[in-house]
Amino acid sequence: MRGEPQNMLHVNVALVNLVLSVIGYPTQVASNVAGRWMFGLGGCRFLGFAYSFLSYISLGSLVVISFYRFCIICKPRMGKTVVGDANMIARIQYCSFYAAFQLFFSGGCSKREIMGYAELPRRLL
Repeated sequence: MRGEPQNMLHVNVALVNLVLSVIGYPTQVASNVAGRWMFGLGGCRFLGFAYSFLSYISLGSLVVISFYRFCIICKPRMGKTVVGDANMIARIQYCSFYAAFQLFFSGGCSKREIMGYAELPRRLL
């Protein structure tokens, strides 16, 4: 990557958000048009996992970007030692491991939740 090592974090956030929008929005639109959840229990669990995992990675990357900017602006001497290509790659990996750790302890979708989603349009009418 040319330029600042911080650009790796910006690319990481951009890719995560792109994957989120490619996976998530078409499934939500298709389900809303059909008026029911079309992808079953497995689709619910996969999308829940994907949304959570990618959101944690994006949030972690934004925290690292904020820390980097704090170091550069408020602590210029410390900022020079903290920043580097190897450090940025390690921080991106940390964000991914943190997201995986958080999701290890989370639950999934139940059939009851999916049925409640399927009955939602009838309740509104």
